[in-house]
Amino acid sequence: MSAAAAAAAAVSSPSKAELAKMKRHAHVKIVEQPASKGLRFRYECEGRSAGSIPGASSTAEHKTYPTIQVRTF
Repeated sequence: MSAAAAAAAAVSSPSKAELAKMKRHAHVKIVEQPASKGLRFRYECEGRSAGSIPGASSTAEHKTYPTIQVRTF
């Protein structure tokens, strides 16, 4: 690895202390909840697949799906 590549890797890679801090402060934000009505999730072995799980703001014209964001502060 060249000196420039090593310097770039050092700048873009967090230190062990920074990683530990991120792990302590990481959390999940629910952006879109599943729709309360509609079909429930089924495992493949149950048969009769219900398809995808719609999001709470899903409409016939605009399909949305449950969504999360993994955040680190």
